[in-house]
Amino acid sequence: MNQLNEQTMMDLALEAILILVIGLVLWRIMARFSRKNNQPKGSSYFNTKYKEKWRRK
Repeated sequence: MNQLNEQTMMDLALEAILILVIGLVLWRIMARFSRKNNQPKGSSYFNTKYKEKWRRK
């Protein structure tokens, strides 16, 4: 059986920390994109000729 030495344990710990950091960065990027896409775009559904005619200028 293979024995775990200090170098192997340090490599595994470094990989685990690296994976966590990359995951957090990707999570923040996805959160920013989804927040940008969820903002209301504005609609012209309620803009009618009647409303435009009586709007104060």
